[in-house]
Amino acid sequence: MDLLDELEAMAQAALVSQDDDDIPESAIARWQKLFGYSTAMAETKITEHRNDPLRFTVSEDHWTAL
Repeated sequence: MDLLDELEAMAQAALVSQDDDDIPESAIARWQKLFGYSTAMAETKITEHRNDPLRFTVSEDHWTAL
């Protein structure tokens, strides 16, 4: 990935985290199923993930494949 692509990915991640502070129940359930987290831990981990400016954003298509 070149520098411009990386900067764009970071900008998109920042934009998404600012737009939506609510965590959908479907996302919590998905993290519980995939990682074995409790509801509270899933919410915490999702929030940590969203607040990480260097995070990798997984598309809905990729989540569906899991």
